[in-house]
Amino acid sequence: MLIFVRKKIRLLAGKASPTTSESRTLRNERQKLRQYLTIWRTEQFELFPRLQERIGTFDSSQPKLEPLLLPSSLSQPFRTRYGLDHLAKIEYSLREGHAHDALDDVQKSIKIFNHNLDFKKTNVHGQRPNTHAQAFLRTLTEDKISGAEKY
Repeated sequence: MLIFVRKKIRLLAGKASPTTSESRTLRNERQKLRQYLTIWRTEQFELFPRLQERIGTFDSSQPKLEPLLLPSSLSQPFRTRYGLDHLAKIEYSLREGHAHDALDDVQKSIKIFNHNLDFKKTNVHGQRPNTHAQAFLRTLTEDKISGAEKY
């Protein structure tokens, strides 16, 4: 969840002149991120109190710059010293499962696109139907691209 909120903030903050609505959304997303980070850090320190001496508290004025400090972002000696090796294995397993799910999504998107392209070639005739079918194929192409990016 934290990663998605950060991406949304990056998109909104990167605009040259955001609208009033976008500015409000950006403020709300930053507040959500602050809350998620507070919960995240609290849980980290409850499970691993020794981390607090090494990490300290986070700067809530710049939540998008705050590192999450997942086991994969820490060095091997640090993970061993603070008893996080088993968490690194769990994180790896979760990331691997996420990658497999994303790859399945890409494969399904490609199959759906190919099926619809074949249907269009066989059954769609005329300018208007072809235009509609092409627009639909564009959305399917976007699905393939977003799935590949997720992977």
